[in-house]
Amino acid sequence: MQKGDIVRARFLTMPEPFPGAGATKDNLYPVRKATVVYVHPKGRYIVAECKGIRETFFPEEVLT
Repeated sequence: MQKGDIVRARFLTMPEPFPGAGATKDNLYPVRKATVVYVHPKGRYIVAECKGIRETFFPEEVLT
């Protein structure tokens, strides 16, 4: 994974505004496309940005 790559990840800081009654985690926090803006030198985590919001992910949490 490199800076500038497009990845898919579940942003927990960006819930869906109207998920509906009895929403599951999949409906409440949909998978979004994001751009990698930082990669830890040893690959321990990445920072991805979507719609101006940045969030940190472990490599196993990212869907490429």
